[in-house]
Amino acid sequence: MAMATTMTMTTGSMALHHAALANPLFCASPALPPLRLAAGTPGAASTAVLRGEPLALRREARGAGFRRFAKFRQFSQDGTDETAVEEGGVEDAAAEEEDDAEQILPQNLETAMIHAGEAAGLYINSGGTRVIAELLVPELENLNEDGAQQRVWDLSRLFLDTLQETLGDQRVKAIFPDAGVAAFVKYQWKDVPYVFGSLNDRRPVSNEDEVVVLLTPDHQGLPDVERINTTLAGDDDTPARPMVMLNPRLVSGDVGIGLNVRRMRERLLR
Repeated sequence: MAMATTMTMTTGSMALHHAALANPLFCASPALPPLRLAAGTPGAASTAVLRGEPLALRREARGAGFRRFAKFRQFSQDGTDETAVEEGGVEDAAAEEEDDAEQILPQNLETAMIHAGEAAGLYINSGGTRVIAELLVPELENLNEDGAQQRVWDLSRLFLDTLQETLGDQRVKAIFPDAGVAAFVKYQWKDVPYVFGSLNDRRPVSNEDEVVVLLTPDHQGLPDVERINTTLAGDDDTPARPMVMLNPRLVSGDVGIGLNVRRMRERLLR
């Protein structure tokens, strides 16, 4: 089972995000091994959610464009280079590529989240079944600080809205760490096209759920995450269903790292 993991960097103090978009490697066959794209590469993109004007942000993100770049050299049949490089052309090309890279990278956290949601949706539409979108934002790592959780859920909504728009009519289920958070967010988010659930539910995933998104699952919910992953893996009669983990926090000093994490990874990739 292939898992695509991607990371992208924003140009502010709040940055690092990931979700690979416009890179052809991201849309790989499910039979390929897990993929990882380095932060800041043109093939990487991330996404975020704003309360204000998500549609305007999406247009801005798409306006920046997920463009691909390639360098071509023309060679004659005898192997000699036919392209003459004028004086100063190399420097001009390097400066142009640097400007293009700055246009591709998201300029803020919200735009990065939009990129991530669209990237995840395009990967799923291409046949992928496992996606991790991770936002490495230092000020949001401690969810016990005032306003941190609200900020995380606002960003999560932008990710979900963009993902749902990219997936079209596919039924998306957003699963939160516990029932209290799920109820609170469901009360705040009116008229959203996706459904809600929590890791505490007796049946967090139903047969009608086509794409499942786990929002900030922590190490305490690891057994439930593995159970959901097994349910979505399918069998000989049932095809695998996509699962997305947004900013997972499955590793901590309480459960240990090293061997425990490697075993957890093996179980999730089965």
